[in-house]
Amino acid sequence: MGNVRDWIRITFLLFPCFFFCANVAHSLSIHTKKDLSKSRSLERLSLEEANAQIALLRSHQKIESCMISFDFIQRKKDSVKPTTTQGVLLLASSNQKIFKRLFLIDKEGSVLVDYIFHQSDVSKAWKRLASQSVFTLIDESEMFSELSKDILFRPVDVLMPYIYWNEFSYEGPKTYGISSVIQNYIFSAENSPAFMSQGVSSVRVSVDSKYSSVRKIEYLNGTNILSELFVSGVKKFENLWMISRLVFKDKNNKTIFKVKEASALPKEEIFLFFDPSNVKDENINLFFD
Repeated sequence: MGNVRDWIRITFLLFPCFFFCANVAHSLSIHTKKDLSKSRSLERLSLEEANAQIALLRSHQKIESCMISFDFIQRKKDSVKPTTTQGVLLLASSNQKIFKRLFLIDKEGSVLVDYIFHQSDVSKAWKRLASQSVFTLIDESEMFSELSKDILFRPVDVLMPYIYWNEFSYEGPKTYGISSVIQNYIFSAENSPAFMSQGVSSVRVSVDSKYSSVRKIEYLNGTNILSELFVSGVKKFENLWMISRLVFKDKNNKTIFKVKEASALPKEEIFLFFDPSNVKDENINLFFD
């Protein structure tokens, strides 16, 4: 794993991992072999290429078991000093599913809230507060609740269910940053009452043309952007390239997800920690200082 291109093959918090599958590689081969100068020409994808790129986003890669130590940094418009919440994230994958366990930690170093995410075409999430002994399945309405106070990120931002919606359209290419081109897609929330109840009529997903990975998410009400989530940093931790910085913006507030450390985990018994029915967790202290 010797270059930044490898980051699309490594696990990360909010955006699913993607790779070129055999059944879609051929239809994308012409586009993905273009050099950067031609990519900057903003040539539109064909319908076949556009559909194939979305197929990539729905194809999970087997990822390495990994632990990430991070901070959520909340910056509010009228606040001089940002609020920081520490967290630990465990990740693994099996049988086309990605598993995530997210701990938020208070100032005393104790677990404030504990989440388990099963991410696939049918995704689920469970939550357990520090005062509780069992996990509770999160329903659709809770998917839009903040992970914790002073954190804009929500379960829906972790699971990204809109990637699997059937109704979507291809908007076309657009320049992004200094040297990137993104392909924009609009996913309609017409058949998702939970999103509609939040005023979200559609979700714009921006995919990097060169690496076929998500760069930005925009939650829309008509043409108005309600909130957005975007990648703002990539870094190498030990031998792992991964997204190191994500930003969620909502009106004049924003929360930054900033990775501090990351390391591979042994696979033995790791999946016990992603089972919401396993309430013992005798060895969970192994993941904390």
